[in-house]
Amino acid sequence: MHVNYQYIMNFLKCNDNFTALKILDYGCGAAELVEIGDQEGLSIYGADVFYEGNNRREIVRDKGLLGTKVKEIEDGKIPFADDYFDIVFSNTVLEHVDSLESVIDEIARVLKPGGMVLNIFPSFDVWWEGHCGIPFLHRFSRNSKYRVWYAYILRSIGFGYDKGIKSKVAWSKDFCIWLDSYTNYRTKREIKRIFDQHFENSQNVDLDYLQFRLSKQSDYLISIFNLMRKYTLSRNFLHWFMEKRAGLFLLSKKKMYK
Repeated sequence: MHVNYQYIMNFLKCNDNFTALKILDYGCGAAELVEIGDQEGLSIYGADVFYEGNNRREIVRDKGLLGTKVKEIEDGKIPFADDYFDIVFSNTVLEHVDSLESVIDEIARVLKPGGMVLNIFPSFDVWWEGHCGIPFLHRFSRNSKYRVWYAYILRSIGFGYDKGIKSKVAWSKDFCIWLDSYTNYRTKREIKRIFDQHFENSQNVDLDYLQFRLSKQSDYLISIFNLMRKYTLSRNFLHWFMEKRAGLFLLSKKKMYK
């Protein structure tokens, strides 16, 4: 199980009476977490648009989940009633949506007042473009004539994911096209403005994630981390590092009143 999935499951289980909660995985993909949560006794559902370019809709259908535990998002609408869920989460989804404001409006609609939403996703501020493995590639303007050659140079010295059998130039061109088609990186200021319309007490729980991840690796590393977390300067450095390397781990509470 991917470490993000492990962290999300741990987050869900830390809630009191977690088996009684109604939970939504927004952008559930192939519904791996829906399956895992269901096996753990959670009342968990998934929703996704199932855009072209992958076979996840067919995978979910073949699992017998489509239309039951997993609903298809159409015209941007999550097919659940208002104030239905106690917790909504998404894992590396929000950087792919065209209108973040519309998506957050919908997530807030199906979330109960006082409910929690956990979103893991990169902002514009990250250094590492995690989809292709080329640092800063997402910061080039879409019409930049230098972008493909920048990707080509870094690909030539060993950077990059999913290299396959494509030539370095073809790989660089195709990933730039993919980034233009399927990603929208936003600044933290813009993200905060949109979230503040519906949510309060938003906090970046990236250090909780880092602690969870380190706890799976080494007692020595977790001891160093716990020491660094005690002091403001080193704690701020850890926040800075996580935002630049991994992105946001944004936990927010829906406002009780509009």
